[in-house]
Parts: sequence; structure tokens; C-alpha cells
Amino acid sequence: MFEQGYYSRLGFGTGPYERFVKLNPALINIDVDFRPPLRLTQKHAADLYQALMQRWRGHGGTQLASVKLVEAEMGWTEEPLGLGYRDEEGKLTHFVWGRCKGEYGPFHIHALAYQNRQQLLELMALLRSLGDQIVLVTLFEPQHVQLQDLIRQPFRNQRKTEGGKYEEGIKAEAWWQLRINDLATCIAATHLSNHSTLSLNLTLDDPIRHHLDSSLPWQGISGEYTLHLGQECKVSAGHSKKLPQLNASVGGFSRLWLGAASATRLATSGDVTAADDLIENLDRVFLLPTPATGWQF
Repeated sequence: MFEQGYYSRLGFGTGPYERFVKLNPALINIDVDFRPPLRLTQKHAADLYQALMQRWRGHGGTQLASVKLVEAEMGWTEEPLGLGYRDEEGKLTHFVWGRCKGEYGPFHIHALAYQNRQQLLELMALLRSLGDQIVLVTLFEPQHVQLQDLIRQPFRNQRKTEGGKYEEGIKAEAWWQLRINDLATCIAATHLSNHSTLSLNLTLDDPIRHHLDSSLPWQGISGEYTLHLGQECKVSAGHSKKLPQLNASVGGFSRLWLGAASATRLATSGDVTAADDLIENLDRVFLLPTPATGWQF
């Protein structure tokens, strides 16, 4: 996103914090072997795309439906470095791709894919081997590992490198935004597995309507709805009697729906308003993992 609030005028809500890690690969502390990797170039764009589409995704994992996007990203990458592995059938299964600046890095990883825990660890072992020459690797933390667990003496190294060209560290960034365009489809595809149920009236305010020509058939998703949450979720038009009331911006509700922010956080920032007991119940029902795209876009 360009800046906090830019796309909010079109109903977008900010995603959760994701951790951006800068580490010395020689200090990756795992006892895992790795095989000699395949060197990847732009001619392997279709292979990278299929590996990304088949990767192990966590909650919130994004799929981009065109190999042309990967071809473009690879073409824009200056001083590219790509390393990966194929399976017995010749399919690329796990890889890293990015920009390796100069002889000693940093190696900025732009894309990372793997199908299971073993492949992720093999990639980490591969990065460790690069530490004989590359001083720094930077990447968004994969969803299935807390990288600090794999770094030897992380705080000592951060203090030693602070302010330098190859400074190590971990910082959090909320760098992407989302919005619901089709409320009925999104709610129907939602399954909350903690056995809690909740029914409520929902009033949505979608600011995108102020930017659309009145002749267009879609005017956003502003309106009044009845929402039922549980293992099977559904939404219908209009309010129902004797149900608690939730008022929300479409960006705020989109964040709540995906698990990007809790109801309590959204109520504090003003993206949703409701009685305290409803906010507490929404926190109880929306017990979701933190979403992560796993694919920069």
C-alpha cells in the first residue's frame, strides 16, 4: 500500500503486522542437511509460478492467477539469484528467489515457496551455506516458523551490527490491505471451528459508493444485514428483531472477518462500534490464526 489510509477511501482495511527479518545466514542454527540446488533464472518463471501455486499456505495465503505476474517480477529483479529443488518427476517444489546485491549481499528474498516442513528446513540450511560469502539475508518471515528460534544469539548479533551496512534485526510491518467485495460469498465460505455460534445485526458503510457512477450495477456492499456465525456461516439482507447490533466500515469488517484484527482492537480504533458484550462475543467467535499472504503483491 502507498500509505496508511490511502486505500481506506475505497473501503480497504489494513492487514496484520508481518515480520521482516534481516539475518546473517551463517548464524542459522539448525542441524539439517541440504542437497546441491538448481540455479534458477527467468526462463524458469513457469516453474516458479507452479511452485507458488502448490506451496504450503497458511491462513490468509494469497494466490495470483497469472504466470505473467511472476515473469514480470523476475524481469524487474536486478542482480537476481534463484535456487531451488525439483522432485523425482522434475517439478520444482521449493525455492528462494530474489536480488543479491554485490559480492557479499544483502540477499533480498522476494519469493519463497515450499510444500512441507522438511522443504522449509532444507531451504534454511541452503541459506546457512551461503553464509561463507553472503553476510546478510532479508525476507518476510515464513508463516510456519519463528525465525528467531533458528538464529544463534540473535540479540547479541543485533547489538553488534546496529547502525552498520549489514545490520541484523526483526521489525513488524503492516504492508498490505484487503476488502470484501462479495459479502454473501465470503460469509458462505467461512467456517469457524471453535464450536461457538453468534447471530447479530450488521450495518456496513462502504465508502466506495462515493466514487462509483450511479449507473453501475455494483455500488459496494453498504447496507443492513443479519449475520449468523459458526461452523456454517450465512448472511441475509435486512435486520432481525432482538439481535445485537454491530456497525462497521467495510474495511473494519473485512479485517475482522479475515482475522487481521480482533473486534476489541477495531472497536478501540473506531472501525466498528457495538455494545461491550457483543465485542467480547466477537472476540470469542473469531479465534483465527494471524493471516499472512505468503506471496508479495
